Amino acid sequence: MVRENVFAPDAKDFSACLELLGYRTIALGFNSADFTSQNRQRQFIVGCPDERIAAAFQRALLDTADDIGINSPCSEEKKVLAACLTAHPCRMAAEDNYCFESEIKRLRILSPEECERLQGFPVDWTAGFSSNRRRIMLGNAVTVPIIKWIAERIKETINESNENRTDGL
Repeated sequence: MVRENVFAPDAKDFSACLELLGYRTIALGFNSADFTSQNRQRQFIVGCPDERIAAAFQRALLDTADDIGINSPCSEEKKVLAACLTAHPCRMAAEDNYCFESEIKRLRILSPEECERLQGFPVDWTAGFSSNRRRIMLGNAVTVPIIKWIAERIKETINESNENRTDGL
């Protein structure tokens, strides 16, 4: 089980509820800037019903060598090109997702296709909807490369745990 959200105080309550149900939880913090050109900090809570696999998953995260994730230094060389995409009506409207074009010194609203790329979706993934609806959907979406990275670690951990089983199952 994986939950993605902004860093929020209810994460402790969410983890406590999962633990009451028998899950072991691991909280991860990521910024989409480690994967795309968007500054989008989010918290991921991973719940696992198997204590042994959860411990192996946590070790795999700590041992990762691809320089992203919970122990990675934020690269000074990486240049974030876009602010966090949003669909929250009280902060900015979805059409306010913008970038600054320094060569002509102006702000420009991001196209839905640019928003798709910033979230890691294929171009035209949301085609068929209005531009405003597409921006709202993408502002509410998870950053696909982060989910893919977490899912790959989960899959590797489960595969290794199954290969190392000695109980005959």
